[in-house]
Formats: sequence, C-alpha cells, structure tokens
Amino acid sequence: MLLEYGNTTAAPDWKLNEEAAVGYARVYYVHEAEVLYEDGRVRTSFKPDTLYVLPTSHPYRAWKVSMQSFRCMYMHIDLFPLSVAELIERPVFPDTSMYHYLETIRRLIAEKNVRMIYELADCFAGLLHGDPHLARPSVRIEKALAYINEHIGETMTLEVLGAVSSYHPNYFLALFKRENGVTPYQYILRLRMQKARSLLREGMRIGEVACAVGFSDASSFARAFGVLYGLTPRQYARRGNVVP
Repeated sequence: MLLEYGNTTAAPDWKLNEEAAVGYARVYYVHEAEVLYEDGRVRTSFKPDTLYVLPTSHPYRAWKVSMQSFRCMYMHIDLFPLSVAELIERPVFPDTSMYHYLETIRRLIAEKNVRMIYELADCFAGLLHGDPHLARPSVRIEKALAYINEHIGETMTLEVLGAVSSYHPNYFLALFKRENGVTPYQYILRLRMQKARSLLREGMRIGEVACAVGFSDASSFARAFGVLYGLTPRQYARRGNVVP
C-alpha cells in the first residue's frame, strides 16, 4: 500500500531519527545527495542514481552532511506482509527494468497521474523479489498481522492476538517483537496512523477518521498523530505529506 510519494528537494535541515521500527518502507530514488545513513548494522552515504529501501523492522537515522541538495523521488510503502530487515541499496543503471520503472513513476508524479502512481507502486515488492533483506514473517505471526489489518478499528488485546496465532500471550509478545522490531501495541498504533493518513488525504473528517482507526475521540487521535508525525491531523490534511 502506497502511503506517500513525491519528487522533492529536501529541506536544508532534512533528517530522520526513527527511534522505533516504522513498519513501512521509505523508498528513495536518489538523483543528488550528500546524506549519511546509519542503523547500528549499516553505515553508508547515499549515492546518486541509486535506489534505497530503508528498514521496516528496526530503528535508523539519516541526515544531510553538507549544503548539497538532496533531490530524489520518494515513496513510503507498506509492504505487508513483507518486511525489510536491512537497508537495501541498489545502483540504478540506464535501460534496465528498474530504471524504467522508477523513471516512469517519477514522471507520473510530475504529471499528477495518481491512479497510475498507485498501480505501479503495487508492483514494487515484485521488483525486490529474491532480495535477501526482504523477509516474510512466520506463518502464525502472519496470521496475527492479517487479523490486525482486518480489525484495525477494533480493540485488540494480547490474549486475542495470541489466540489468533495459537501462542500463549507472553510468548506471542516476545516472538512478535523479535520478528517485527516493535511490540504489537506499537505496530497497531503505526498501522492506525498509516490508515489515518490515507483517509485524511481522501478528505474524511477528523472525527470520522479517529473512529475508523480505533480511537474513542478526535482529541486522543490528534495527540497520538502529533506525537508520531510532529503535526496535527488538520495540518497534515492541508499539507498532504510528511517528511520524505
């Protein structure tokens, strides 16, 4: 599921500091950059004409290290049920399928062809097929993830999710965190916020969005949204995006 996209030149003070797994993949097709990335396992500099897919299941940070522009085409994609276990870095060579795919999306973004952007984004996981850093959850945890996706507006307890996956709640909690990098509560909250972003872009009222993603009132939803994204749902609806 495509969450965000754009062709952008990042702000001079652009940086990321994700202290917990975000649950979705930040995808960058870099044209120009002097950016440093690290996550405790990998430390690298972003290179031009390169595709980067940032991890979904553990923290990371990235920041500009000079006044050089950071120009890129970016997408935020929920690859459910797949996860990205480590940074994916692929050079993009002219006249390859990856080059034509990314250049087509870049052009469609410039043309504001929303329908085709979403259709092509749905193919992204297929282009990464076979990559060693692309992981699939265990069968029982995948059942729990599917249940969460189908019941995102409802209250879900460890007991319910443990029963869905046929595990004791305490063992389910430990296994879920090991496979996904976050607790079930953190995962559910992130997924609710991702769904909320989509509904806000569609023009749904904030109170209706809060109800649709499992919050009892608009105020608690707005607080949670602000903590995660640094802006209110109303500000997000007006801007239409978050940090690339």
